[in-house]
Amino acid sequence: MSAVAAPVVTRSRWPWVLLALYLLSVPGGSWLTSVNGRSWLEPSPALIPFTAFGVIGVLLLITIWIAITSAPGLGTTVSGTLPIAEVVGAAR
Repeated sequence: MSAVAAPVVTRSRWPWVLLALYLLSVPGGSWLTSVNGRSWLEPSPALIPFTAFGVIGVLLLITIWIAITSAPGLGTTVSGTLPIAEVVGAAR
């Protein structure tokens, strides 16, 4: 029986990068709105929920990523004793 090292769980940072890109684009969009002759407060009712959706989405993606990468027994049977490939091979 060989000992298998536990996988190293790294945190996913790409959702935060996407949120940062969105937050960096908000001032530019507000400025372009004012250049078009409209009030910069006009798009703010839409910015608040989109920003909240972005933060919640990032937190959900990170939570799902951590749950998937740290789940014990991935690729094993319900009892967790044999890998699925061995069970399928034994059934043939």
